[in-house]
Amino acid sequence: MPIPVLASREQLLYYLSVACEVEQGLCLQYLFTAFSLKDDFSEGGISTGEQLTAVRRWKADIFLIAAQEMVHLVQASNLATAAGGTVQLRRPNFPQAPDYYPTHLPWRLDPFSAETIQRYICYERPTDQVLSRMSFGPPIRAKCDGLVDDGAPAPENYAFAHLPPELLRKAHPSRARRAVTIGEMYEAIGEAFLTLPDVIIGPAEGQVDGRLIDFPQVVKVLSRDDARLAVELIIHQGEGTTSDRQDSHFGVFLNIYNQFVAFQKADPGFNPVRPVHPNPLSELHLDNTFPGWRLIDDATTLKVNNLCSSTYETMLLMLYRFFATPSQEGPAQARLFMAFVRIMTAIIKPLGEVLTTRPMGEQTPGFTAGPSFEIDPEVQLLPFAGSAWRYLYDRLLDDASRAAELASVEAIAPQLRAVSATLSAIAQAFGSAPPPSRDT
Repeated sequence: MPIPVLASREQLLYYLSVACEVEQGLCLQYLFTAFSLKDDFSEGGISTGEQLTAVRRWKADIFLIAAQEMVHLVQASNLATAAGGTVQLRRPNFPQAPDYYPTHLPWRLDPFSAETIQRYICYERPTDQVLSRMSFGPPIRAKCDGLVDDGAPAPENYAFAHLPPELLRKAHPSRARRAVTIGEMYEAIGEAFLTLPDVIIGPAEGQVDGRLIDFPQVVKVLSRDDARLAVELIIHQGEGTTSDRQDSHFGVFLNIYNQFVAFQKADPGFNPVRPVHPNPLSELHLDNTFPGWRLIDDATTLKVNNLCSSTYETMLLMLYRFFATPSQEGPAQARLFMAFVRIMTAIIKPLGEVLTTRPMGEQTPGFTAGPSFEIDPEVQLLPFAGSAWRYLYDRLLDDASRAAELASVEAIAPQLRAVSATLSAIAQAFGSAPPPSRDT
């Protein structure tokens, strides 16, 4: 199937907004899966040092891929700014129907399993033209095509089952224009930058200098050649090149899958995964129009998940301000990005680990939860830098206070005390530093 032809700036910016949503969505799915993996022998299901070493390596590899998806998000933002648009950080809540995004694959939060890793292989697979030349290409393509129909509706778990499908489609229209791989989506974007007249109109100062945030691969898109390099970076890390795919996301997930299947064959009792329920939710949202979710009803788990979602939203507000801060205000931009990284590594990560060991509740016995990464539609750019700085300070202090209260629960006290202290430290950095010099 040929790649889409983007014949206007409007179509190009639409695809770039979808690309931003896809990169964020991939990152969150990968994080959820990594959190579901066990850490040591005490959790059971892992009997040898070789198994434990492999599981820890899988977890680290998936975390690294999730981090690289954020690199891709930064690069997609530069491409969007160059074309006259901006980054898109809003997205629908999980789960979503397979045809919501151009991949036409399920979009959901799942624990580690052979089926989950197969889906990630399909997300990151090379374009059909490249895949057809590989010895293992046809089986992978057949599996990916078969995933499109995954997830038949379960009426008792379908938020809006009483509404006719045509009304749902109008209320929550799909972001997919046609079925393409992620690589084909970026190829279409790259081709548009090469063929559209006067395509680069955005200000250079509105783009992110990758060197400032220790993402040296990220390039500013000031020319058509820059756009080509930017797209090649994303495709290369995701799919790999024709001659080198081992370190690509596709290659890493393929290796994890093969190793996992081999361990299971050698030891049927091998089980490195916590009993995490797919798609846990604290509450229903208007965009939860596809089945597969379950509500958390354990009181403590619910509070921890709400804290995790709140800090996640705070992080998105930081990212919006980060992308809106001109590059000449380097210290402010760097401070925002470092706060984002600290929240990801020292807040979201420990909360995600805690949640995968906490019970879902009486309605879902035997299962643990996980971070739902719930988001409200109101999460958007705070347009004035000075007031945004203060608002972020207030939110961080509020989140720190909620974490301190949860530290009274003995089972999670160490993690929540550390989370509270880190949130307070990040807040003080915002409170003590002067606001950016320009109120843009």
